[in-house]
Amino acid sequence: MSSQSTKPSGDNRCPECGGRMEKVIVSETFEVPGGKRVTVDGLMPEKCVSCGEFVYTEEEAQRVREAIAIKLQKAAA
Repeated sequence: MSSQSTKPSGDNRCPECGGRMEKVIVSETFEVPGGKRVTVDGLMPEKCVSCGEFVYTEEEAQRVREAIAIKLQKAAA
């Protein structure tokens, strides 16, 4: 899994290598406290076509946090 940033790209350039960014739709698996892994589908970050770095907006990062919380609540029920 690539590293993630929550900084908006603004000028559509990668914050890591300066490459071109493009919007993608992905499923991403996150490891959460307790060693559990949670997959969130339908995320829409920008991805660098050169190095593969993902950049999430703050809104998308909040969506990830909410989706993880919901999935963990369902798993505990």
